[in-house]
Amino acid sequence: MSKKNIVYLTIVAVLFVATAVIIVNSYNTNKGAVFLGENNKVINKDGQQSMESKEPLVMGAGWSSNDLEMEAVQESIEMMLNKMGETSPEFVMIYSESSYDNLKILAEVNNQLGEDVKVYGWTSFQNTVTNAGMQKFSILGFSNRLKAGVGGCSLDEVNYPGENGSKEEVFKSAISAAEIATKRALENAGKESGDKPRMVLISGATYFLPGTLKNPVEERYIEGIENIVGKGVPIVGGLAADTAASGNEKVFVNNKVYDFGSVSVAVLYTDVKIGLEGSSPKVGYGFLGGFTPTTKSAVVTKVEGHVLYELDNRPCAEVYNEWTNGALGSRIGTTDWVIDYTALYPLAEKISMEDEVPGYYNKLIHYFNNPEPGVCKLACEVEEGTTLYFLEGTTNMFVNRGALTAMFARSQGKITTEEIAGGYMVFCAGSFLTIDKLDYGKIATSIDESLGGAPFIGGYEFGGFGSFFGAAKNVFTTQMCSFLVFAKN
Repeated sequence: MSKKNIVYLTIVAVLFVATAVIIVNSYNTNKGAVFLGENNKVINKDGQQSMESKEPLVMGAGWSSNDLEMEAVQESIEMMLNKMGETSPEFVMIYSESSYDNLKILAEVNNQLGEDVKVYGWTSFQNTVTNAGMQKFSILGFSNRLKAGVGGCSLDEVNYPGENGSKEEVFKSAISAAEIATKRALENAGKESGDKPRMVLISGATYFLPGTLKNPVEERYIEGIENIVGKGVPIVGGLAADTAASGNEKVFVNNKVYDFGSVSVAVLYTDVKIGLEGSSPKVGYGFLGGFTPTTKSAVVTKVEGHVLYELDNRPCAEVYNEWTNGALGSRIGTTDWVIDYTALYPLAEKISMEDEVPGYYNKLIHYFNNPEPGVCKLACEVEEGTTLYFLEGTTNMFVNRGALTAMFARSQGKITTEEIAGGYMVFCAGSFLTIDKLDYGKIATSIDESLGGAPFIGGYEFGGFGSFFGAAKNVFTTQMCSFLVFAKN
């Protein structure tokens, strides 16, 4: 990495960390504090004893770009097991390029590891990023220090009505699917609904599923999960991607591959709150966009689900084009895709934090294309009366964002370089599209350095689920990067 990039990363990371410390400290005053009790056992501020010290969390990653599915899995698992030494994985997360025969992929994972090993994952857009750069398949293994459970549900199981269904029918089925997937994940972890996980991972193979353009389901998944585990649990993940955007997205749940039209959930258990210290592996979580606000804004005056018609009572594409100084040109009068340009200039809705935490965060919204002239198709839903703001970004920011988010996650978890067991990233595919292939290597190198060489894998997905500071509010958004950094103990 060049000296210039190192300085850039350091300066931006310091700014993010400083902001995080101020907000998190105000939010976590007297919350989740831990003390040493008799025999050095950890107790919380209420006097309840926590889990005793255990063996360190061991993680390992493997990857391959072999065009043959079976060999790609075999090479990746052999690498992962070698890095884990004498420790066997009990839970693995995988990313796979959508061009593979992913039925073969999962079958070989189960064959190599045994069906007792829990498996969670989904297809990634174009590539998966690892310590060694871009690959077609990657796998991340965890020892039994991290407790997990995995579950999935096809929308067919809940009688999804399709494009002819009413909004109420679509929403009801999406909520039900998320509830079922979460219950199955809890059961797979040996837990019950009252056993609150510290984090929930989510993926869905449902981006622009027929019937969801004007009846978005992503926020309904959050509702369904929270109906089972309650609020205040961070929900992290993204929607599975297909490089050809042809409905070939897949999600992996233990020994089952779910096709387009499904949702999957993994529940993670530790005995401490995310980002705080304790006797179980610390998990630092980062969720960053990195865009710069401008003074430009307008009010949504006509919208239906993902379809935005008017801003300030004018065709939305015209308003957006003015904000970009006419950069879209004649495309605003066509039904062309504009994702190649708009990825650097998202819209944003300001959402307030909890009462205890002053300020707000930006829910980023990517403008994809024009389903009809002058009309904007958005990646996220917005409501009439909402003020949308215009933000700006750079490709250099996207190249460095994975490393910055990892550094931010480390600051959240107070995890030193020596403590890092490994990391896991979810990166919006819309952002990835703007990055020159010559810079792909910089993404992996900068993340590898930010983690001190610890194993990690990352995928490029259609939109992302995440939360800010203490799960004040879980959201579905776009143009973001999520990063989980796990400590050994």
